Amino acid sequence: MASSNYLFNRGYFFLLSGLASLYFVFGHLSFFIAVSHYIVTPVFFISEGIALSMIILLGRRVWPGVFIGQLALAVSTGLGVMPSLIIALINSIEAILGVTLFKRWKIDPALNSTQHFGRFVALIFLILQPFSATFGTPTLYYFDAIQPSQDFFLIWVNWWFGNCLGQFLVASLLLVLFSSTSGLRNFSRSIVSAMWPLILMLPATWLIFGNSVFNGIALALIIYVPLLLWIAIKSDLAVVSLICCVITILALFETTRGFGPFVAGQNLHILDMNVFILAISLTAQFVSVIFTERNRVEAELRKSEARLYTIIDSSPIPKAINDDQQNIIFLNKAFTRVFGYTLDDIPKLAVWWPRAYPDPVYRQWVKDTWRERFENSLKNNTVFEPLDVVICSKDGSLRSVIASASPLESDTTTKQFLITLVDITSRKNLEAQLIKSHKFLEDLSNNIPGFLYQYQLFPDGSSCFPFSSKGVIDVFGVYPEQLINDASAVFSVIHPDDFKKFSSSIQVSANTLESWRFEFRVITGQNEIKWIHAQSIPEKQADGSIIWNGYATDMTEMKNISLKFAALLEYASDGVHILDEDGNIVEFSHSFAKMLGYSNEETARLNVMDWDAMIPKDKLIDAVREVSRTPRVFETLHRRKDGAIIDVEINAQRIEISGKQLIYASSREITKRKLREKEIEYQRLRLSNIIEGTHIGTWEWNVQTGEVIFNERWAEIIGYTLDELAPTSIETWLSYAHPDDLKQSEALLKDHFAGKISYYEFEARMRHKAGHWVWVLDRGKVTSWTSDGKPLMMFGTHQDITEQKEREAMLIEARHQAEAASIAKTRFLAMMSHEIRTPMNAVIGMAYLLGKTSLDSQQSMFLRNIEGSSKILLGVISDILDYSKIEANKIELDNIPVDLDNILENLSAIGATAIKDKAIDVMFYIAPDVPRYFSGDPLRLSQILVNLINNAIKFTDQGEVIIRIAIEKTERADTVKLIFSVSDTGIGIKPEQMENLFEAFSQADSSITRRFGGSGLGLAISRRLARQMDGDIAVESEYGKGSCFRCSVKLQLPEAGFQPWVVIPDTLRALNVMLVDDHAVTCKVLAETMQSFGWQVTAVENVEQAAGQLTGEGSLRYDLMLFTLRDTGADGRDACKAIAMALPAPVRPKIILMTNSLDPEFSRRSETDNAIGILHKPFVPSSLVNLVIALFGKEGSREGESGHGVKK
Repeated sequence: MASSNYLFNRGYFFLLSGLASLYFVFGHLSFFIAVSHYIVTPVFFISEGIALSMIILLGRRVWPGVFIGQLALAVSTGLGVMPSLIIALINSIEAILGVTLFKRWKIDPALNSTQHFGRFVALIFLILQPFSATFGTPTLYYFDAIQPSQDFFLIWVNWWFGNCLGQFLVASLLLVLFSSTSGLRNFSRSIVSAMWPLILMLPATWLIFGNSVFNGIALALIIYVPLLLWIAIKSDLAVVSLICCVITILALFETTRGFGPFVAGQNLHILDMNVFILAISLTAQFVSVIFTERNRVEAELRKSEARLYTIIDSSPIPKAINDDQQNIIFLNKAFTRVFGYTLDDIPKLAVWWPRAYPDPVYRQWVKDTWRERFENSLKNNTVFEPLDVVICSKDGSLRSVIASASPLESDTTTKQFLITLVDITSRKNLEAQLIKSHKFLEDLSNNIPGFLYQYQLFPDGSSCFPFSSKGVIDVFGVYPEQLINDASAVFSVIHPDDFKKFSSSIQVSANTLESWRFEFRVITGQNEIKWIHAQSIPEKQADGSIIWNGYATDMTEMKNISLKFAALLEYASDGVHILDEDGNIVEFSHSFAKMLGYSNEETARLNVMDWDAMIPKDKLIDAVREVSRTPRVFETLHRRKDGAIIDVEINAQRIEISGKQLIYASSREITKRKLREKEIEYQRLRLSNIIEGTHIGTWEWNVQTGEVIFNERWAEIIGYTLDELAPTSIETWLSYAHPDDLKQSEALLKDHFAGKISYYEFEARMRHKAGHWVWVLDRGKVTSWTSDGKPLMMFGTHQDITEQKEREAMLIEARHQAEAASIAKTRFLAMMSHEIRTPMNAVIGMAYLLGKTSLDSQQSMFLRNIEGSSKILLGVISDILDYSKIEANKIELDNIPVDLDNILENLSAIGATAIKDKAIDVMFYIAPDVPRYFSGDPLRLSQILVNLINNAIKFTDQGEVIIRIAIEKTERADTVKLIFSVSDTGIGIKPEQMENLFEAFSQADSSITRRFGGSGLGLAISRRLARQMDGDIAVESEYGKGSCFRCSVKLQLPEAGFQPWVVIPDTLRALNVMLVDDHAVTCKVLAETMQSFGWQVTAVENVEQAAGQLTGEGSLRYDLMLFTLRDTGADGRDACKAIAMALPAPVRPKIILMTNSLDPEFSRRSETDNAIGILHKPFVPSSLVNLVIALFGKEGSREGESGHGVKK
């Protein structure tokens, strides 16, 4: 710290010492050119200028240097110490006052403007030197430095002049040089630029003030003024100040020697000389400052102009600059990019006008309008009114622009104008499209059912329909014009009973700005009542009014139908459900349960959280309650029982039943609609891409004039270019088309023109440039007609189909060969199957006869092998014969009555035989809506089902085979699609084996043939038969877990209509059944079957659980007990009977034992008990119902009916 203070003090000392030395040295130099060495003698006091400039540049802290320098100077001239101190103090105060006012007046040390320079001159001449002279002169008088006889005022004036001259010239020079880093560099440049006048100035000064005969004041003015003004114009203030200093020093020096115009005899007119020098110096310095300021302003203007040109050039809007001499002097990049013209293309307006506006009439209009608007803007000093014009670009394309002009300020004498051309071509095209779209929407709104409208409600309660389509006439019987200012004509026809709710609903929508929809009645002029449905979306306007945009339609017919069939709500396609405010199900329709995939019992226990898949669960109940307050229509997502997510549209509102607030909701599944919308969008994009990527020829034909426009591809098809075919017309087509094709083409065209065919399509031959003929597919359609109904414009395509025609010829030949081979194969298979079947039947017959003879055990075994192998071979032969018939389309399906129950009975018998050695269950489930009777081919239907079921049993060693039967509606009321699904838990199918599964003579792999046998024709024949019945067979499989084959066929319903599968007596429609089965899958199928009868089912796994249900505390009474026996021993049967017998006779259930066993002894022992029935699996539902009816008696009577379902 001490070190830095030391350095600071040392530097400050050197600074003060230097300033004091400069003051002292230049003060003495000033005395060299003085008249005498007395302090009061007028001099050019250089030290004053140094002191003022240094204290301005270095700050007030250097004032001691001024004080010391002045004190030393005064003492050295012989002045006493005390007056020297006072004079030094006065000059120091003067310097401090000068820097204070300099900074307060914010004078720029560079003195580069007349304002700053004027303030600086005023500071010196009017404040500083009057202060110094006023206090210094009395001090000299007081200390007798001036004789009393001398003129006090003259001494004051000399003091004032000498110091002013020193400060005015020297301070200006030093401030300009050292106020900035560029001061010295600018000074040197100024010296160079003013070199000649500087060189001339030195001899001129000697000539005027030297020992010359040409020394006169007039000559001085004549010589000095032009030279100084020349220097002032060419250089800066520093150079002028330096020159004036030199002139002052030389003038004083020569004058003191007795030479010059200010010497008259022995008298020296020093004051006059000072006035002269001061006048020319002030003039030159002011001129220098004025020109410096002007040069700076001009440089800034040039920079500003350059920036302006840069901004204009970088503008994205086309701009140009021209002058009043009709010259185009600048075009920005956007102008060239948009219009293509460069400055070389259009150097003058005379060139621009005809190129931009080729049409003379339009060009003249543009020029006249432009001139008129331009003159008005200049005359009235207003903005140029933009002009909407169409300009022809360099490439010939037309561009719509908005042109405007504005004058540019320039330092040149010529006037310049900025022209702006805003390209609005895209906007113009868009406007045309909007007009076209508006016309389309207007036509659409006037032709749709009902009408579109815009309803406006004002804050004062008045209302109107600013827009309503013409459909309002049919709906309300009023014209749109009547409603534009007043809506009362609509309100007057609203039914009185609906008017209050109608008005209230509008008010609610206005308050909430939510969508409005309402159904109401109107009374027409013919006193007819119409039901109207209207809906719209509100939007708040800036003036406080509300506008609803929507549509209304006459729904009278739909409403009447709704009222008539309100009782059929249960069969509605929408899922209707009623919730409480906590989201719990209160009521629901069957369609809602079906939509979610739950049973009715499961649906009754659901909460909205169980199926809503969109709203977070923590916010769901609040959302439900919000719906209860405000009716809403919205789309959301539901989660089905199987986890699938479906799109639904919900219409929800609050209802009140028995004083309880509930939510009525109607859910409509819109998944297909959503998918359809996505598919439509996909197809739209796909079609767009196809159109863009299609490489076909196109043509446009003016039928009336014969003019035709082809694209390049049309010409390429026949080997030409469009230029080679030009000019093109209908004759071009006629000259290249094959003469033999023209007649048929003309006939098709006439049919199309007459409306007999919707479009023209014809395959024609055309002569190629190479001389051969090419085939083209010619398609087209008339799109516009003349006012008298004649075809006007027709558009179409040409597609080269030569390769296609060649392939068709090859395919026809190949088909003929294939058909011949197929016929030969079919004949061979039929002949071979017949030749093999005849001896094979003989073998089977003889084996049967041999079996009636006495054979030992080994011979019997051999005989069984012969019979089994013979039957298998006969089955293979039958399959081959069937397949050959199918291949030859020789199988004809019967159309006779079909009893599906008989078919299933036969299938169950076949299945029972097939599973006799396997521990698997075969179960049938028939949906409640499946009819029993159809019309079709029962033999072929049985053949399909036998193949599927036998395959399932053959490939399943454990588990179950489930056969489910359902129907789907078709587009025809008398036809349904019958669907069989056969699922198993067998070996399954590998994914790579699925592709060839339905191929003839194919199985999953060779190991299956070795293990299970078979020809590989069963599935192929089944699928062919299913497809002949307008159906198909599909499969889903997981290797190692099982497969599911799904077969669908179309069958006709009988004329008698739907008949139920089974008829259950009224007394047996509400049985309470206990099901004992330890297999979950079979238990579920049995439960679904019995629930479809209307029975209540309780499932348990074993006898112990059954006993608990029957005899436990609070147990229910059961009418029927179904028990699945896996083992045919007496234990299971006796256990069930013991449980039943433990109950009192009035509440003792009937028992049915279900078993896979075909043991006759077991059946005999069980059937001796009238309370027990035997049901052999597999069985069909009708067998179960028939057995139950038999157990309960023909009338279905049973003891203790009054106690049914009552807890014990």
